[in-house]
Formats: sequence, structure tokens, C-alpha cells
Amino acid sequence: MRYYIYPGGVNGKAVLSALEILDVENEYILIDDCFKEHNFTFLCDNIKDSEVVLIASKFNYEEFSNKLKEQKIYNFVNGIEWVGDKINSYIRKQRNSDKKAIGVVFKQEMIIKNFYGIDKGLEKNGYELVYIVGTTELYNRYHNNHLCILAKDVVLEEVDSLDLIIVACGEPINPKVKSLNLTHGYQGVLHYPFMAYSDSDKNFLRYAAERNTYVSCGGKKICRGYGEFFKHFNLENRAVGLGYLNLTQTYKDYNYFLEKNKNFNEDVIIIGFSFLTLEDHIKDLISGLLRMQKKIFIMAHPIFKKQVDEEIIPLFSNNTCFLHESDFESRNEIFARSIYLITDSSSVGYTYPLVTGKRCIVWIKNKEEYWHNKMGEEHYFDPRLHLLSSNVQEVLEIIDEIPSSAVEFRNVVQKYREQECFYFYDSREKTLEFINGLLK
Repeated sequence: MRYYIYPGGVNGKAVLSALEILDVENEYILIDDCFKEHNFTFLCDNIKDSEVVLIASKFNYEEFSNKLKEQKIYNFVNGIEWVGDKINSYIRKQRNSDKKAIGVVFKQEMIIKNFYGIDKGLEKNGYELVYIVGTTELYNRYHNNHLCILAKDVVLEEVDSLDLIIVACGEPINPKVKSLNLTHGYQGVLHYPFMAYSDSDKNFLRYAAERNTYVSCGGKKICRGYGEFFKHFNLENRAVGLGYLNLTQTYKDYNYFLEKNKNFNEDVIIIGFSFLTLEDHIKDLISGLLRMQKKIFIMAHPIFKKQVDEEIIPLFSNNTCFLHESDFESRNEIFARSIYLITDSSSVGYTYPLVTGKRCIVWIKNKEEYWHNKMGEEHYFDPRLHLLSSNVQEVLEIIDEIPSSAVEFRNVVQKYREQECFYFYDSREKTLEFINGLLK
């Protein structure tokens, strides 16, 4: 049988990607007015009485249904709910009803590291895992050995046949299902004030926050930030102090690396920006440090790596002090050879000093404006871990001071790990314990 998915935007593509795996016996055609071939005119001219239109719109269903009625097309259904029913029916038939079932959402490859194998711990504890993936590549990896579905965006939100769903990007989850957001950055919502969010972006942030039962926090400051965030949107505080899995595992991996590999020359400056804003200001920083013959390595945020590779790196790649990935064997070596990190509001601004015990400089353009970017009363900048700079000369002065203050700063970091962070050394165990409590 033939189905038409309309409209063919993000929601339509999410419906199509799920059905192409879940239901290979039927034909699905994506309809988009931007297409030359499969546009709305094609739909009107070709649809037969036995065929059905799946309307793929969450908030404008009535508008699209009226548009179809105007063309005397009445055989349509809510495509998002329709595919959701198919997925839930499939899960209920396949899952073991004697076990609690937990959905683990791997939206894309780069997100998997934020779970740091907690799925294996859950499986060991007797839970049935359902991998909910966002790409065909991930589906092909997991579906042979586990119950696996491809469900992203609005389709993911239709899944209500599980006991718990764990995410790392704050994706909205069906309110009928308990959920835990592990987050994909230690800083949590404290970088939000630096983002140029539109009103629709803010509405979505609230919508998504309302559909996450719990949000895991790595530290007390971060937890307070989430408290301000939920307060702003008139939501109950959903933050729980479970530690940050990524931080715990990175710390363990780094120290294991140091035990096996000793005596590194610490002379590299890591530039670890999110590269969301102030690109010209960042280029000025890199140029200034290279003029002073400082060794530089850009550690790009994965989302913006292609942009950085194309627009930033070629400007400096011929300078002998500008280092490349090929100059290091691993991320741990980058950390070990570094003297400090310069960042903006990225997660690495916390994980780097907490893992290595080395300084982090927050690079900004305007110091006066910077302090207005707060989440309620909480700011990204933490004077216990960060130093603030807006020009190259200040950075060079900080470099000169580092040798004399290194031991003192390591002591500060150790105190921070023990008193400010939640379960710095055993966040995995605490998270598993929390989940066991939820599913009793």
C-alpha cells in the first residue's frame, strides 16, 4: 500500500525514517512543496482512494487537513500518532513483559560517550534495554543484538511503551513515561544566556524541560542554575545531583593515561571554544598568541568542527606553532601536553580544570556586558576554576603566573571535586542507584 507523508519538513522526515525501517512492506512518499517532483500538486493528481495521507505536523494538523479537504482528499490521519502507535505496538510485542524496560536514546554518534556505558550497567542489573536511535548507521549497529527502533524528534515523543527513557540532549519525552536527562555538558543551562535564542527557541526549551522528569547535575552551582531555569519557566525543580558521567570517566581515563605515559612537556595552549559567536575576536586571540610563538591547538566542538576546519584552521595552518590533530595520539595527550585551556562558555571549561588540575581562561570581548549573561543569579564563570581575559596581553600575564601558582590551584581543584561536585569519583554508581529507586 502507498502512503503519502505531508508536509515533508523535519517532522515528515522523522516519520519517514522510522517507517522505512519499521514497515518495509508498504511504500511511503514524502511530499514537500519545495520538491519539483513529489510536491503537493503531485499528491493531488496521483492519490488513489485506497491510499492514505499521513499528516506530519504537531501543531498545525488542522491547517493541513483543511488544505487536503479543499482538494477533496479525505483519507488522511495524524501521521505522528499513527507511526507512534506502530512503534509502541512493536515494542510491546517484542519486549519481555517480566522485566522493566528502559529506552536509551542515542540521537547521534557523538552523544554516545555521554552515557559512558551506563546501558551495560543497567542490563547487568536485569533491565531490558531498548535502543532508540536517530540514524540508520546506529540502527544497523544495535538492532542485531538488542531491541532497537529508529525514532527521532516528534516520533520519539510518541513512545509510551517503556518504563523509563534516558536521554543526553534534553529531548522531549512522552509525559506517560519517566525520563532522566543525563545532559551532554557539565555546565548545564549556564551557557544559555550566551545564546541568541528566539522566542520560538525559548518556547521549545520550556516545552522540552516540561517533558523531562529529571535532569542530572554534576555540581552544586550547576544545580542552582537549573533551579533558576525551571523557576523562570514556572516549572517545578527537576534537577537531581547525580554527578556527571562524562567527567568521572574522563578523569579516570586521563589519570590512567598519565600512569602509563609520563614526562610530557607542558607547552601547548588549547583553544576550546564552542565557536558560536565572536569568531573575529577568537581569530585575533590566535594570531596574537602565534606572534608570541606560543604553541596553539584548536579543539573544536564536534558540532562546529567542519566549520572550524574550513574557516579557521586554514588561516593559521602554515605556522609552525599551530598544531594539528596529527601531532597528538589522543585527547589525553592533548590535555597532558597543555599548559592551560582558553574557552567561552563550553562544557570543557569545567571538565578541563577538574580533570587536569590546570587553569582555564574564559575569553570574552566585553567584560561589562559579560556579567549580564546570567541564569537568574548564577553565571557560567566560576572564579574558583576560571580566569577572565579579553586581550592577548592579559593572557600572556596569566601564563607567566602559572608556574608559581600551579600547586595552589591543584589544591583548589581537589577541594572543588570533593565539596562542589556531586559524586565526582562514582557518578555512574550513583546514577544506577537512582534509576533502581525510580523503577522499584
